[in-house]
Amino acid sequence: GIDFNSNPGVNIQLTNGTMRLGSGIALTLGDNDGGNHDIGDVNFFPVLWIDGAAVTGGMANSVVPYGTVKISSGSLDCVTGSTNKTITLRESGQLQVDGGTVTAACLRISNTDEFAHRGAYMQTAGTVNITGAPGPVDHMATFSLPQP
Repeated sequence: GIDFNSNPGVNIQLTNGTMRLGSGIALTLGDNDGGNHDIGDVNFFPVLWIDGAAVTGGMANSVVPYGTVKISSGSLDCVTGSTNKTITLRESGQLQVDGGTVTAACLRISNTDEFAHRGAYMQTAGTVNITGAPGPVDHMATFSLPQP
């Protein structure tokens, strides 16, 4: 297995299925596609489930779910260690918060032209902090679900 705690900036390529990260895991996401950390791609919609882990962003741009990022406990901090600090929902990407804490400068739909982006945001519990710190797109609101 991978020792996430001793390998910061891990490049995780999820294509299918669910990766569940439990308590005791501290993970820094690395870049895996042009400065983003993509969760899936145009053909694959996996689930990254944060269930007690402490996950921080170490990428230059955004955490980009094509699939689902689910947080039931623990944390996803896109601000610490990242440049653009955003969660960008691409195509049918979803952010599901059922507990824990999510921190990002911006939560938005992708602004690429090649797809009809229709991301989803669901929250039943937990805390979501949108800091409004500068991100890569200055023509979108810090919490922007419709594509402009």
